[in-house]
Amino acid sequence: MHQTNTFDIPQFDRDAIRRRDPDWWRATAGLDATRILPVWQGNVLVGHNPSSRAIALDGSAPWWREHADWDRSAFLGVQDGTVWGMAALSDAAPMEEHPEIQRQGQFVPLRAAGMVLPPLDAGMVAFARALAWFHDQHRFCGRCGRPTRPAEAGHARTCSDPECGRTVYPRSDPAVIVLIHDDHDRCVLGRGRHLPPGMHSTLAGFVEAGESLETCLRREMKEESGLEIGEITYRHSQPWPFPQSLMVGFHAVATSTDIVIDEVEMEHVAWYERDWLKQQAARTDFDEGEFRLPTRISIARRLIDEWLDAG
Repeated sequence: MHQTNTFDIPQFDRDAIRRRDPDWWRATAGLDATRILPVWQGNVLVGHNPSSRAIALDGSAPWWREHADWDRSAFLGVQDGTVWGMAALSDAAPMEEHPEIQRQGQFVPLRAAGMVLPPLDAGMVAFARALAWFHDQHRFCGRCGRPTRPAEAGHARTCSDPECGRTVYPRSDPAVIVLIHDDHDRCVLGRGRHLPPGMHSTLAGFVEAGESLETCLRREMKEESGLEIGEITYRHSQPWPFPQSLMVGFHAVATSTDIVIDEVEMEHVAWYERDWLKQQAARTDFDEGEFRLPTRISIARRLIDEWLDAG
């Protein structure tokens, strides 16, 4: 069976045809059987116990609907006959103190949710949060400045001025991420200045206007590490909704060895031996600031583990 990365949900039916009916989602969102994933202050709702599941709300339950911003709601899709949607709750409402929320679960950041939720749940709450973020960022038209209103069951926003009528859709910013290795059982890992203390990861960068993935990969690796690369192998991709990226993962063979880092972006970049990294990958406890690899929910860790397992 093909392995997918965290936050990807290929088995979920997004049913894009349903979005074309302007009245269908408005009528369906409030039904008893509709399941609504709430997003509050950018956080998602998960259960209390260690084997947590994403908590969905009954579409017709009045206790939370008074706090819902239906201008920021969306139809997500259908799973086993059940309709799923997203509703952003008012940021100003103290939802974490609501008795029903405290009884069912707690709001947590998406990254924390991805660490504990099963794959389908993690993908669905990531989808919900991504659409909530889209609505937050596009309340006004980027061309004329007028307010926008939701369209296509929450998968678009259209300018309220009929003379403008501009429609915008959620976008994913493509980024390349690569595990560079050589012929001597070594690979390159680095510490960007934004990473948690001690964490070392693969190198990555955003695709610029007019760039192909391959051109971006070679440019970014040269900028961050000073390394030239030869053969490039595509591995897989991952939706990374922090806030709206698509990480496209590669392995690449280095054709040079001398590292010269961009000290503005990178704190440290170095070659690491495969056997030593295998020891680090097997560890579960670390002192603060000690070398460690990325979490297993990330495509970066999967790229590293694939290379470790190959040797």
